[in-house]
Amino acid sequence: GGSDCLTYVRNLDESQSDLDEISGHQDGITAVAASPKGDRFATASEDRTVRLYGYPSLEFDQILTRFSLPVRALAFNASGTILAAAGDDATIKLVNVVTGSV
Repeated sequence: GGSDCLTYVRNLDESQSDLDEISGHQDGITAVAASPKGDRFATASEDRTVRLYGYPSLEFDQILTRFSLPVRALAFNASGTILAAAGDDATIKLVNVVTGSV
């Protein structure tokens, strides 16, 4: 991700060097986390949101949570069902990525 509000994804299993671009955030990308199974990934942004995408489809799934300030860090638990998101508002939110509940 970058300050251009885009997330760039490369399939490491293919020999192609092309990057796929994903839009959706309204401000710069600050963090990206992949699930342990590799079937989804999350992005965090200065726009105070966390977005979930499927992989390898790259399809947008849902906005998982909103913060009052930018989100800076993301991490999945070992089973890939819970995503921890930390923001500049000094909070850490645990989100169930299956149900979307915080």
